Amino acid sequence: MGKDVVSSEGKIEELGSVELEGRKIDFDILGMAVLGREDQILVRDDIGVVKAVVFAHDAGKKFTWINPPKPKYKKIMEKKMRELLKKRWE
Repeated sequence: MGKDVVSSEGKIEELGSVELEGRKIDFDILGMAVLGREDQILVRDDIGVVKAVVFAHDAGKKFTWINPPKPKYKKIMEKKMRELLKKRWE
């Protein structure tokens, strides 16, 4: 994960990561910005730059992307986020 950042809503927590074509992609979750079961996830590249924001509804059953990646990467990322969110909500 990049540096810990504190927003006006709360602290950003590391959710997990996945490796795509030799590059590590981190998933960070906005800790206190969670309303009900909608998680806000930052997708960061290997140097910590935010590449996308994802809203995960009902522990990853549905995703809404802002600036989505290519479809083949999106599918891989969604699968990994589902696994990580499932663990988080258990």
